[in-house]
Amino acid sequence: LPEQGAPQEVPENADAGPVAVRGEEEEGEEEAYVPRAGVNCTGVVECKGGELRSMWHSPHEMPLGDHLEKYLGECSTVMRGILLGMHTYMFPPNEKRNSWALVTMGLSGFSMPVPEGMDPRYGHAELMVLVDPSWTPPGLLNDEAAAWPFYVIGDLAHYIVNNNAFVSFSHGLANMAAPGEPFVQGSELKWAVVAEPDDTGLPDWEELLTGYYEQNPYTKEMEGVVILPIVALTDEEYARKRALRYSGIAEFIGIGKPIDLVLRADRKSHFSQSMTKSAAE
Repeated sequence: LPEQGAPQEVPENADAGPVAVRGEEEEGEEEAYVPRAGVNCTGVVECKGGELRSMWHSPHEMPLGDHLEKYLGECSTVMRGILLGMHTYMFPPNEKRNSWALVTMGLSGFSMPVPEGMDPRYGHAELMVLVDPSWTPPGLLNDEAAAWPFYVIGDLAHYIVNNNAFVSFSHGLANMAAPGEPFVQGSELKWAVVAEPDDTGLPDWEELLTGYYEQNPYTKEMEGVVILPIVALTDEEYARKRALRYSGIAEFIGIGKPIDLVLRADRKSHFSQSMTKSAAE
């Protein structure tokens, strides 16, 4: 991985760690970020001032990072968000993907309770969102207007850990930080749904989402980690999903093509768009 870009200084009592290039060593970093990972792949971090916060660690971080780069391109930076309890890998737009890709790194250290009869490799997951290419990454996570995509996946990750929950493809949940409210002020997007691997039509998508299977360096056992792509829906879109009980997002909305997974705060309901188009015709 390239070692480029300058990490930002962390102000006293900031809610996030610095933005730093993955794998980069930086002077004084341990004062702001001190992971203490155990065999259960969890730990704490000591922030400036001595405050301790929960921190999640994935034993698969380095090989999983390589897996992500194979399909998403170069990881430019890592947001070390103490508030979110995990890292977020950031992949800028490239010639194959006209969007940012944000992927959590740490949730897969938690073992979700897999339902009986389901492949156990679905018990370890990371969450991903694609974000509009015009989006400007925030310097710190307390910049709410720019940081809201981090919280779409961060709040869902906290829900999984705090409730010992199992979340997988086609599952849907409300905005866990404020149920019934939009993810960002002024938006219609209020629900987070995990897209199916074939919902997007993107090349190599299924291999990216379900193709990682490596040895856990702590337990020495083989484990899979699935990447769960999150799409944000409006009230009427989510109501249609529940009414039809259909897992495929593109078909339940009825748009007749792979759904656009890219988060855009100003996106309107696909239903209102369809009605506007019909009226024009």
